[in-house]
Amino acid sequence: MIEDEIRALIAKATTLQVIFANQNGPRPKLPYITVRVDTAPRAPLLEADLSDDGNQTYAAHRDATVELQCFGDGSFDALDDLSQRLKGPYMVAAGYAANIAVYATDSVQNIPVLRDGAKYEPRAVLDIGIRYTKQHDEEVGLIKTVQGEMTLQDHGTDLVDTFDATSAT
Repeated sequence: MIEDEIRALIAKATTLQVIFANQNGPRPKLPYITVRVDTAPRAPLLEADLSDDGNQTYAAHRDATVELQCFGDGSFDALDDLSQRLKGPYMVAAGYAANIAVYATDSVQNIPVLRDGAKYEPRAVLDIGIRYTKQHDEEVGLIKTVQGEMTLQDHGTDLVDTFDATSAT
């Protein structure tokens, strides 16, 4: 799943624990990063060439906005460092290997969160833009031979002929 691949990519860019946002379970030890993926509309469907056995690959690009939140001391610096690491050659290569490209990183925002109605906890937020491709194959069939009949008129005389058209494969 693309969400797992995005989380894994983010985890490679930091030493902090990276978890999905809005999950049930015990809260991790501070500091940690949450990941929330919101996908945007996909680009038009692209069609690959038809294979000899009648299969065709369809693909569409997607842009996702990924929200990262870091909680705990040093959260601003952690996301600031992470945003820089995502643009480095190691992370670009890791992204391409996972069919993911980080195409945008917004500014890190320092937004403390109020806990238990009494105490602020450090929190930083960073939105990044991720581009990826989804593809699938379909058996669409293959027409190898078409047979037809044609009629041509030449000054009131009908010329009737038949034809066969066969693919080269």
